[in-house]
Amino acid sequence: SITDGGTDGTYAAAVNLPVGETFAMRATGVLQNTPGYIDNLQHGVEDADSRDKWSARGALRWQATDRLELNMMYLEQESQKNDIRYWEAAAHELPLFTGMMQMTGARNTFGVHSPDYYALAYRLFVPQHAALILAEHEGEPLAGVMVFALGDSAWYLYGASSDSKRNLMAAYGVQWAAIRWARARGCRTYDMWGIPDEDEAVLEAQFQQRSDGLWGVYGFKRGWGGQVARTPGAWDRVCNPALYAAYRLALRLRR
Repeated sequence: SITDGGTDGTYAAAVNLPVGETFAMRATGVLQNTPGYIDNLQHGVEDADSRDKWSARGALRWQATDRLELNMMYLEQESQKNDIRYWEAAAHELPLFTGMMQMTGARNTFGVHSPDYYALAYRLFVPQHAALILAEHEGEPLAGVMVFALGDSAWYLYGASSDSKRNLMAAYGVQWAAIRWARARGCRTYDMWGIPDEDEAVLEAQFQQRSDGLWGVYGFKRGWGGQVARTPGAWDRVCNPALYAAYRLALRLRR
């Protein structure tokens, strides 16, 4: 039975403002409060499922001529859970993500790309086909994911989390925010990408004992209850055999 909790509510307001005969503005805002009723005893977190969410939208319409009408819209939305803020990050906030990527790679012993790599991915795909979603608590960045979408499919390609305040489980919250972003775009599948290249029986038998390579993230991905799917993999198309041979040699020497 439920002995504690709170009162939930959704509050909305809208303002329409005509400016002359050909120009108009509209502003709307929504605040939603969902009280929690589940306590995480393992991590000592009360009301672990509580969430506050707000969104604001502004729209402008200009009837330039009888045959030309211009419409502009701005949307911003934030969600807070246990005082954790989740938001779609701007380009200047990329260093928050790349710093956590370095922590994650060191913690789970796998390689990560340079900051310039993630900056290029952001410039190429955000906002049309991707989003960088970050989480922070009291101004401290805790987790982030870069999620991509095309058609009815979404891919979680890059994820990072801080070494501090891990009991707040921001890595799960930011992943859920990415799933909601994908669903809002009409995606039907959410691909969590790489796991160890083993049979499912081996994965189930060893994921609690191993943390090397992709084993460190498999336990996290497994917890979302998805399905293991195999694809043909990535293959190189060799355009310059000499340069490619040098590249393969460099990889072997690096290992």
